[in-house]
Amino acid sequence: MAWLGLLLLFLLAGCGGPTPQPPDRIYQDARLLLRQGKLDKVLAEVDRNLKRPGTGSGSPWRDRFVLLKAEALVALDRPDDVIATLDGGPAVTDPADAKALWRLLRARALTMQRKHKEAAVLLEEALGPASETALPALRAEAALAKAFLHIRTQNWIPAEAAARQALDEASRSGDTYLQAAALRLLGSRWFFNSRYDQAIPWYEQSIAVSEERGYRHVGALARHNLGICYFRLGDYDRALQLYSYVQRDYAACGDLVGQEKCLGVIGNVHLLRGDYVAAMASYRKALELARQIKETDDVARWQSNLAQAALDANDLETAEASISEAVALREKVPDELGGVWVQFNLARIAAGRGRIQEAHDLYSRTIESATNNGMTAAILQARAKLGSLYLQQGNARDAEAQFQAIAAEGESNRSRLGRDEWKLTFQSSVIPFYRDYIEFLIENGRAAEALEVAESCRARLLAEKLGLERKAIRRIRAADLVAKARASNTVFLSFWLAPKRSLLWAVTPRALHWFPLPADKEISRLVESHNDLIAKHLDAPEIAGATGARLYDFVIGPARNLIPPGADVVVVPDGSLHELNLETLLASAAPPRYWIEDVTVTIAPSLALLQAEGRSPARHGRLLLLGSPVQPAPEFPPLPAAEQEVAGIGNLFEGDEKTIITGVNAHPSAYKEASPGRFGLIHFSAHAVANRESPLDSSVILSRKSETYKLYARDVAALPLLANVVTISACKSAGARTYSGEGLVGFAWAFLQAGARNIIAGLWDVSDRSTAELMIRLYEELTKGARPADALRAAKLAMLRSSGPYSRPYYWAPFQLYTRATPIARPRRDRM
Repeated sequence: MAWLGLLLLFLLAGCGGPTPQPPDRIYQDARLLLRQGKLDKVLAEVDRNLKRPGTGSGSPWRDRFVLLKAEALVALDRPDDVIATLDGGPAVTDPADAKALWRLLRARALTMQRKHKEAAVLLEEALGPASETALPALRAEAALAKAFLHIRTQNWIPAEAAARQALDEASRSGDTYLQAAALRLLGSRWFFNSRYDQAIPWYEQSIAVSEERGYRHVGALARHNLGICYFRLGDYDRALQLYSYVQRDYAACGDLVGQEKCLGVIGNVHLLRGDYVAAMASYRKALELARQIKETDDVARWQSNLAQAALDANDLETAEASISEAVALREKVPDELGGVWVQFNLARIAAGRGRIQEAHDLYSRTIESATNNGMTAAILQARAKLGSLYLQQGNARDAEAQFQAIAAEGESNRSRLGRDEWKLTFQSSVIPFYRDYIEFLIENGRAAEALEVAESCRARLLAEKLGLERKAIRRIRAADLVAKARASNTVFLSFWLAPKRSLLWAVTPRALHWFPLPADKEISRLVESHNDLIAKHLDAPEIAGATGARLYDFVIGPARNLIPPGADVVVVPDGSLHELNLETLLASAAPPRYWIEDVTVTIAPSLALLQAEGRSPARHGRLLLLGSPVQPAPEFPPLPAAEQEVAGIGNLFEGDEKTIITGVNAHPSAYKEASPGRFGLIHFSAHAVANRESPLDSSVILSRKSETYKLYARDVAALPLLANVVTISACKSAGARTYSGEGLVGFAWAFLQAGARNIIAGLWDVSDRSTAELMIRLYEELTKGARPADALRAAKLAMLRSSGPYSRPYYWAPFQLYTRATPIARPRRDRM
């Protein structure tokens, strides 16, 4: 927080202009250090110079250095030291602005000490009648102090008004330091109201100004809260990435409080990721620092969180020792929000010790307190634990009520978020609570309802974008899925991976079946091993020799008798299965036979979306083809076979049936200019870049126009389509990142959102020459009237059965068909 942005200006004005005396130069240097965030150096410099001649009692320079020291202490979150430094008031009361600033700094410290009434009185006295004539920077300082007080007292509307006033005044004075501080407080107005999505843009603006001007500490404070925003929204990777920067910045600024808080939040991230050892290690480091700097509130907070991590690690002794200190500290220094988590952990300990009624009462009180304070995470966790407690008591009705409340609470919070990325990560963060509910239903013999719950929480954002959510997602019924399987003569396989055990539902034209599968880590290990074998260009006998048909036996084997040869199979993957092409599994190790040789496989984001779709059109329609662009940058070398691919596909269509854009004309804006909604087939032949950090910023690399050569997934999603098939003939074009609940998000997801029925996209990098051969065969089949899934399978089988190196799955298996359209039924088979 800035407090002396105007100090030199108004004090020098009061003294009649700059003085050539050494204290002036020393002060200016120290003030620059303050803005650069070198707070420990500021304190050392000030203390040294307060002992110099000319800065003794009664000197105006003494006031300046004292105020500078107080601002550094405020930034370091040391309110007791601020009060001690400012005791006695300024020695010089002319100009009056010095006295006003003295009060503002003291009010800030009182606010940090939770002495809100005293702080409010000081703020009113700070400017008083002179508020209109004060310099804009001083008015900005006063508005910042008011905004901070309103945030601490949860007066959100006045807080926002004060922060906006501070931003206006800072802009009027041209003080970018105060602007960065005001932008940060505008973010905090939403942050402390648990509206993390609305806080993020303000923090990003504050960071941008701080980085441009070198305001390291202000930027660190904004980045710290930005990291918490992403953490609360479920984006743990981005949160940890931000904290690595924050740790470095706090250390450079000499901010022990900041380092301590950062370590605690890193512990929180590890806790939510299930790494309890790392979480406890971070909490213990945070505790050590908190005790060193006598941060009593934080000692209580990290003790409470350490207890939670210990509970998750089944270490009741450590949990009880930690929570007892947290309880004692909370009694001395009440903190309602921290007290909610202490209460929650006490409930867990009571449950662990078999004190069921005590645990029940504590969970109920936690839910009530968390609801009053808008603490969504605490509400969800307390309801989940209370539901489990009801199950232990054999009270299925009340257990189910808690799990249904979790689903409603999660959906309510997700729907309020502004950006797609935040909805994706938030949905991932609530999946663990759905896992508990699904396991509860399975244990109670309600497998059909368990499938309904699983499918209802998948692809929520995609369904919302397609306008299908209310109709397709919330009303899904297992009986309707069986009817859909019967009408399309299809087998639906829905996977649900979980830490204790995973599940597979098989929906056939006759009935619904479910099977237990190994835990997600065991499946993930086998998927990784299998993909490594494919990446080494091994063929079927070599894969059989290495792993045989183990992965097939694990994930498909339980349902093999329900899937007749030649069947259409629509698969809804989960977790690591999104990274696996199931067609490459060996249905038989001796002799080796890939599953693609038995069935036709397509991938769906959710069975609920299929329920809402009609049949694909009989004709595929006109072709829009963009490809073989001019190399836009050195990192994207030419694709020699792209020209062959474009020509080979183009030759299959008559002149009025195709629009082909190549070379310099194949730039990003050409896609929109071509009106892609007019086409039934859309094909890209180019490089692609998958962006894991921000999947909707994944891009197809086209020719450069001006400074742009990337067609982004988010831009694709914004243009409505009616295409039956979109093909992205590029490396790793299927998706960049898997989100629990939403699935693989990237280009396939974006084109489905835009309205396309079927997307063909790649899981891994592959030779452009083999890709060209596969794509030409694909379109040969499509132009003969084949269904998209049959066309892709036929092209793959042709390569598989060839005598060359392309018979290996590395070459024919990267591309998969992603669909939201129920397959058109073939003639019925006897064994379905």
